[in-house]
Amino acid sequence: MHSGGASLAVDALSVRYGAAAAVRGVSLSVSPGEVVGLLGPNGAGKSSTLKGIMGIAPVASGEVRLGTVEISGATVAARVKAGLGLVREGRGVFGRLSVAENLRVCARDQSPMSIDAVLAMLPALEPLRSRRAMLLSGGEQQMLSLAKALVSGPSVLLIDELSLGLAPILTARLMATVRSMATELGLGVLLVEQHVNLALGILDRAYVLRRGELVAEPPIAELRADPASLRQYYLG
Repeated sequence: MHSGGASLAVDALSVRYGAAAAVRGVSLSVSPGEVVGLLGPNGAGKSSTLKGIMGIAPVASGEVRLGTVEISGATVAARVKAGLGLVREGRGVFGRLSVAENLRVCARDQSPMSIDAVLAMLPALEPLRSRRAMLLSGGEQQMLSLAKALVSGPSVLLIDELSLGLAPILTARLMATVRSMATELGLGVLLVEQHVNLALGILDRAYVLRRGELVAEPPIAELRADPASLRQYYLG
């Protein structure tokens, strides 16, 4: 992967929309090959945290590092070049372009991941190369969103609500794909996911966010044994 798989370190990140603080002093890390969950109730600030790390939300303070590179003040394009990728909530695909054209738009010359290599990881997309993205099913569009992020050759991938609008069986399939990407490519993944029970199957670690602040880093084994125990963290 990009730069041999760099770790992500976020220190005291705060995101503000005008007077409203969406995220307050969040610190977290993601190592190469690790899938880390960012869990919490609706409105906890999970998506705002990802957007702050990516540079598309207004960051009030804090530091973001990718490997040895400080990217806190960098543009979104510079962060992508440094090795950060984002799969956004709601499937950001170019509807009028074909699958292959969507991937060519996002591919970088120096990327270690060719379009063919990415499609090999998402084989359901291979026969759809020439199909317009607007004609894909919801699951296929979500796969294409993943593929678009991968083809830029990230070290760390931020994924926001992979399962949005998808049937649980499709979500489970995509989760398995994310897990194998992390393991096989040494890709660090920070995952926001509403289907917590499905996400727990692929997570190495998890942070719990409530009202914009990190409140816990519960052991994954404990959450798998009793997913309902998350409620106590959500409610405080």
